[in-house]
Amino acid sequence: DQAAQTVHLEVSISGQATTLIGAFQMGPNSDLSAQRSELRELGLDAPGEDPAGYVTLSELSGVTYTYDESAQKVEIQAPDSVRVVHNYDARASDKTPITGTADFGMVVNYDLYASGLSEDVVRRAFDFSGVNLTLDSRIFGPMGTFSQSAILGSTTLEDVDALRLDTTWNYSDQETQITYRAGDVISGGLAWTRPIRLGGAQIQRDFALRPDLVTVPLPKFSGSAALPSTVDVYVNNLKAYSQQVESGPFEISNLPVVNNGGSARIVLNDAAGRQTTSELPFYVSPRLLREGLLDFSAEVGFPRYLYGLESWKYDSKF
Repeated sequence: DQAAQTVHLEVSISGQATTLIGAFQMGPNSDLSAQRSELRELGLDAPGEDPAGYVTLSELSGVTYTYDESAQKVEIQAPDSVRVVHNYDARASDKTPITGTADFGMVVNYDLYASGLSEDVVRRAFDFSGVNLTLDSRIFGPMGTFSQSAILGSTTLEDVDALRLDTTWNYSDQETQITYRAGDVISGGLAWTRPIRLGGAQIQRDFALRPDLVTVPLPKFSGSAALPSTVDVYVNNLKAYSQQVESGPFEISNLPVVNNGGSARIVLNDAAGRQTTSELPFYVSPRLLREGLLDFSAEVGFPRYLYGLESWKYDSKF
């Protein structure tokens, strides 16, 4: 509209100053409009997809406004349904993942056991009856880790029996939280299935690569504050979380609670000294998976038999 002019106004919403200056287009009938992106920064959620598109304030459901020309201010009255919801994540550590490094190295663990038997303790203090050596070695670097475990044993000190246990190469990608394995692997399984040993390859989700990541779904609490307020969360009468919230609708996600079922007490204290208390029932289980996460395990190979008794006993049938 050629008659429209750009005005920059101090904005307050529902009686609360935003401390922001908004850029508006004023029509011939003093109608105020602004870009969707501008309204969102001010705290109003305008429908539509084009962030550069203009929306008239009067078109928003339930919104009224008063324009003060002398003070260059606009007072907007808006219901919570058209206001931007302030999101607060109680698990902010998920946004800053811990990154690991891969260097070259080698480690060997061993366990040595020997035994003896004597029929006459006075005459013969010790009769050798056997020795056993368990080895667990790993060579690691940026390309992954090669591991080998075995058992060496003898009952005569002359003939030594060697038993191979596991020979495996694995590589872990922390960014995608996926581990790749080749060699002797154990298949993935659910609580009601039985994993088996295989000689083959495996690709598997490994959330252990992100120890800071919470994989179980945690409860969230939604509310609205007429004034800037403080939200306190109590679990089992102990304060578990506290958060300053701005006026308007808000949502606190990933509330820290314990496993199993229970209820949390949410206390909202506003700047005027008013207090509102509500109860939030919840259920948390380590067997549940948070929305947006995917867990899987895929393997291909030959079943292994007589593990711990035979070194190379694999099923020849594929």
